Amino acid sequence: MVRARRAGLKTMTRRAVHADIVADIVGNGDNVLHRCPYGGAGDRLWVREAFRAPVEYDDMPPRDIPEGTRIDYCADGGTLFGRYRPPMFMPRWMSRGLDEITAVRIERLQDISAKDILAEGAVDRPHVDQFGKNPVSSFDGMVYLDLKSLWAAGWEKINGKGSFALNPWVWVVEFKVIK
Repeated sequence: MVRARRAGLKTMTRRAVHADIVADIVGNGDNVLHRCPYGGAGDRLWVREAFRAPVEYDDMPPRDIPEGTRIDYCADGGTLFGRYRPPMFMPRWMSRGLDEITAVRIERLQDISAKDILAEGAVDRPHVDQFGKNPVSSFDGMVYLDLKSLWAAGWEKINGKGSFALNPWVWVVEFKVIK
């Protein structure tokens, strides 16, 4: 997804809404947009991505890696350095991306439109063969018959088998890339 964001193909993200906020929506129709944990329009998000630090830091937590250390970003194909580090552990100083939130809303996962699936950066490229033109998934590189099945498979790859069928409430965060 980092590559899709950098290419200008990803301008939106969806994240599951916490259970207490869902209860407020269902229970009293409360307008909960002010409770979005990712912020609101005008707020900025720093982008985390998978990375590798030099081998001498392999046994060190990412937060203790000295600021300014050369980092190998996995989105660039980097495998020159030490062990793989997932995005969730990236310290802020390592981030090379900054986004500004332009809009936030809440909706059910399965209400996503074809336009929004494209804005999620879920489509890597079209695939054309004797059966026509079909989308190739950014999640798994497979060809799908339609955007909705591509999105469902991608969501389940990230959130677990059966998670799409649950049709959870999700935060829809639209953004523009600043850096």
